[in-house]
Amino acid sequence: MKKTMRKLFITPLLCLICINPDIWAQNESGVIFNVGLDLYEILTTEDGSLSDEVRLWGGLVEGFRNSSYEGTGFVPDEVEYEGKKYKVAEFVIEGPYWEFEYRGENPGDLSLGKFIRRIEARGWRFDFSRYEIREGNPYFKSIDGILYTHDGKTLIHCPTKNKTEKGLIPDSVEVIGEGAFANNTTWNRNIKFPKALKIIEEYAFQESAAVPYLVELPPNVETIEDWAFRWNYHMCGVVLPEGLKNLGEEVFDGNYKLKSLTIPSSVESIGTISCNGTSYIDTIICKRPTPPAVKDKDLFIRQFDRDHGYFMDEALLYVPKGSREAYKNDECWGKFNKILEIGEGEKIGKC
Repeated sequence: MKKTMRKLFITPLLCLICINPDIWAQNESGVIFNVGLDLYEILTTEDGSLSDEVRLWGGLVEGFRNSSYEGTGFVPDEVEYEGKKYKVAEFVIEGPYWEFEYRGENPGDLSLGKFIRRIEARGWRFDFSRYEIREGNPYFKSIDGILYTHDGKTLIHCPTKNKTEKGLIPDSVEVIGEGAFANNTTWNRNIKFPKALKIIEEYAFQESAAVPYLVELPPNVETIEDWAFRWNYHMCGVVLPEGLKNLGEEVFDGNYKLKSLTIPSSVESIGTISCNGTSYIDTIICKRPTPPAVKDKDLFIRQFDRDHGYFMDEALLYVPKGSREAYKNDECWGKFNKILEIGEGEKIGKC
């Protein structure tokens, strides 16, 4: 699958991404200078010469303070060094030392300039309320304080303190990016998934207040990546749409209240269903006539190992009529003790 964004890292706190990977891979020059408390580095061109662009390395961005800030964090369009002006093209924070974490009553904004094309965060939290993308930026835009690619097809990141009362995302969004709603504390279980949504990337809804109690995804979703809905302790049911092809590893890791899961007939491959904290799932309805391919057989089979605290052997697996034997004879799916056919009293994926 070719993505519009390149993943840079995986972290249990938050994942943020780079936009336009084809143009961000410029070498660091080692020419570093300060403007106030902020640290900048001049970027190089492909031939190794100094460019007219700089990277902002963490620092106490104007308006922010380490672990406590108010007002607006302002990343400038340009800075001056030795009489020359440089465009601020990249914004990179390395944690945990520079956390934009607000501990007061009025979470601030982060204002990004018209030349910013890359944002990278490593192991830190975005505890503020809104992005502001200044006019003229061809890579990003913000709607209701949420960061999107300029074409509106990818939702990149919703700040953890963002308050969007109706939970609406534009219907043009096709991708919800890695870590997009991770650690959100303010959305009150009210997200409305966009109709055009196709891909939910890793960690997209990790431990997120945006996730409703019963998750029902729109019909165009094709891929849900690893850990996309992990640690949502309130989730009790999931209905996945017909058309979904790939379900990642440990998508529902840690959701100990999850009791039911409906897997559509279109799913071709699947990771684990139960992991730490989802061991008590009651009902799995798999509508595919033949058992979906399992990505990691050892990990899948481990779900039935009571010595490791898993109890998937107690769950009811419902399969299409005439498919019971195929599932029973499958190396992985046959680990279920109770395989019934759809129509024999199942609860259709509801809480």
